[in-house]
Amino acid sequence: MAFASGYALTPRRKTAAEILLAPEVTQQMLDEFRDRIAGASNRILALRGRVARTSMAGRIETVCELLVRILATCERDPQDIRAARSLPFYVEKIEEYVRGYVDVYEAGEREPDVLKRLSGTEAMVVRATERFEEIHRAMIENDLRALEAKAGALSMEFGAEDPTSPAPKGAAS
Repeated sequence: MAFASGYALTPRRKTAAEILLAPEVTQQMLDEFRDRIAGASNRILALRGRVARTSMAGRIETVCELLVRILATCERDPQDIRAARSLPFYVEKIEEYVRGYVDVYEAGEREPDVLKRLSGTEAMVVRATERFEEIHRAMIENDLRALEAKAGALSMEFGAEDPTSPAPKGAAS
């Protein structure tokens, strides 16, 4: 009987959907964001080996390295995924296009016209990388603003009139 009453009084563990990491961001959202991007990125990297001697291989490497940095930023500050909610969709689309590129490349790698026409897909990967860099910069900028606001509030508590000004000489650090 004691076991049953103890079990009834023990709260159940929260699910990932119930664990709030940041405003409007649950553990489940972060997990799905990370898993979709990391999965697609890993599959894209696996395709790179099939086009190793092309300029596309370098473009694939660049976009995947950037995605690793974005994921690390989101792990540190989960609310950053709010600035990139559609990123998993776009990364999965890029995976689809890279897979198509690789298939066509392998089928027509000795035909100059095929290689020339594949350049449009390469250009798309370059544009996507540039856009992902903008998203990453926005994440970092949001983090900087939050840190500056916190530092400014604490500086005001310490009596600074201008929280952005350096501490006076001789002040304890």
